[in-house]
Amino acid sequence: MGAERGYWNSLFPRFPVLSELGVYAVCVFFCISGFLILQTLPKNKTIGKFALNRVKRIYPVFFILNLIFFAVGPFVNYEWIGKLKHQPVALLGHFLSNSLFLPGIFKLPIAQKNAWSLSYESAFYILAAVCFFAYPRHKWITWLGLLLSAFTIYMHPNAAFFLIGIFWCYEYKNPRLKPFMAGPVGLIAYGVGIWAFSIQPLFALVPVLVMFGTIATEQGWLSRFLQMPVWQFLGAVSYSLYLIHPFVLDPIRRILTKYGSPSVDAAVFLLLGPAVAILVSYLSYIYIEKKLTDRLFPRAGRTTPTSSANA
Repeated sequence: MGAERGYWNSLFPRFPVLSELGVYAVCVFFCISGFLILQTLPKNKTIGKFALNRVKRIYPVFFILNLIFFAVGPFVNYEWIGKLKHQPVALLGHFLSNSLFLPGIFKLPIAQKNAWSLSYESAFYILAAVCFFAYPRHKWITWLGLLLSAFTIYMHPNAAFFLIGIFWCYEYKNPRLKPFMAGPVGLIAYGVGIWAFSIQPLFALVPVLVMFGTIATEQGWLSRFLQMPVWQFLGAVSYSLYLIHPFVLDPIRRILTKYGSPSVDAAVFLLLGPAVAILVSYLSYIYIEKKLTDRLFPRAGRTTPTSSANA
């Protein structure tokens, strides 16, 4: 976002790999989803219970932000939403499509640009749940779900990173693999993965498989580094941080452009932006993800910010 405002103009041409870092990070998160969701499915007795738990986790923060986009966007001329100020039916249609996470998997206008990954997540939840709950009574549905999954990966290759998490969901306790995950292996694989992803995303599958393996098996330097309390805390608030940071960073860079000094804008943005984004995300985590969700769904159990599994 700083580069779009003109900060660090010379940095990205010199290191084009940086432009892919955000998408690479999201693909690594797909590994986390593949790993955790396959463990979560057996704990839900029905597909309805699983779906309700996913709604509880995703919707409170997302829906509030989505509502803000479509309520305020037409009046501040926010990109394509600003053009729909006098088209209420079209505006409502796009609000519903965004609320259902259709943009991303489908080529539809998206309001929250970073929410494209939630479209992938939702598709994975649906396909994983259908395959799991249909088996073994309706195996043909499971096979149909697997074929549809293969087609989805063919159309959207980045979805292949879910498979890495699924693999380690079954193999993370394998004692024969753990020795290969020790030491600096995870850090090396992380760097190789970034470089490979910048060439062709699918080239990064093997290094990310290794890198995520060190985390899943809790081996090596990278795993120990991520177990530090600061990263556990950021892991807990990460969902709010992922969705809310554009709401924080964009106003900050607009203010800096209008009132700041060109010589210090980049430094102020770099220091102030993440700090404010983390603070607002923590408040969202406490008051929306926990308190509001518990009020909307009173029986839902909540985890604490220090939970390793939640992070």
